[in-house]
Amino acid sequence: MDGIIYIIKKTVYYLVRVILIMMFARALSSWLTTDEDSKLTAFLYAVTEPFVIPVRMLVDKIEALRNLPMDISFMLSFMLLGLVQLLMSFANV
Repeated sequence: MDGIIYIIKKTVYYLVRVILIMMFARALSSWLTTDEDSKLTAFLYAVTEPFVIPVRMLVDKIEALRNLPMDISFMLSFMLLGLVQLLMSFANV
């Protein structure tokens, strides 16, 4: 049973790591590419947006954060996933 839990923890840890890398690539692509129809950009948005939407819904409820010129929900999502990864690394994953 311990082996199964270990495999699940490792899988989640590396999945979070891959999502963080994709979010970083998404941020870079938003700065670098001007092609709105890029398949890579569309793929990065499709993969990372499910992690950003819940945070965006929470941020939209806060009036002061609603009209910021940057997407703070993306940054918060990135930091939350980074925190999850950090906490998992402390848990000897």
